[in-house]
Amino acid sequence: QGEPEPEFRAIETVAALDAALAEARTANQPVMLDFTAEWCISCKEMEEYTFPDPAVIGALEPFMLLRADVTDNDDDDQALLQRFKSFGPPTIAFFDRSGFERSNFKLVGFVPAEKFSEHVRSLAAL
Repeated sequence: QGEPEPEFRAIETVAALDAALAEARTANQPVMLDFTAEWCISCKEMEEYTFPDPAVIGALEPFMLLRADVTDNDDDDQALLQRFKSFGPPTIAFFDRSGFERSNFKLVGFVPAEKFSEHVRSLAAL
């Protein structure tokens, strides 16, 4: 393949998430937070089919990309999931340039590349 994969920054706590969101807000950058786990089949499908897609990579260009691995399901993982009222991965949360979570854009489950890139572009345009 050799396509550049999107670069995700690992987030392990709510505090780390808040710090990243503050940084993105200062940079006027929208944010995508991807929840993943080792045992999550749909997450693997997103990583294999959706994220490497050139249209998705292009759509995600303006975004700060964060990833929370909740494989361990420890207290920090639980706190992150609860903040997004999520029962687990795959859940993808989006924030606009002002750092406001756009909960109407939240995705749960596998999303094919074409649909995903359209979804991301509509948020980036806000």
